[in-house]
Amino acid sequence: MKKRDLVNDVADRMKVPRYQAEAYVTAMMYCIKEALKEGDDVILSGIGVLGSKFYESHKRRIPFLGHELRELPAKRRLTIRTHDTCSYALTQALDAGKPGVKP
Repeated sequence: MKKRDLVNDVADRMKVPRYQAEAYVTAMMYCIKEALKEGDDVILSGIGVLGSKFYESHKRRIPFLGHELRELPAKRRLTIRTHDTCSYALTQALDAGKPGVKP
């Protein structure tokens, strides 16, 4: 699902114009991004938890380069922990062979 599809779905469900639904979706995405930048978890009821994990910089040996060590920079990665109901719904869709659901 792309942002455009989400905007159209929100507009249809809330019976508001598309430009207004786009403002809602954009504001929600901005709030989620800001919370993740600050290191907070975002709990979406029924879907799961979006979080970020910080990885310190460290050295790593790259096997195909031989014994050379490479310094990897510190970084922050997005983590997603799905809620049981979301995982169950996805599993049911996979088992039913619904179109558009990839294994």
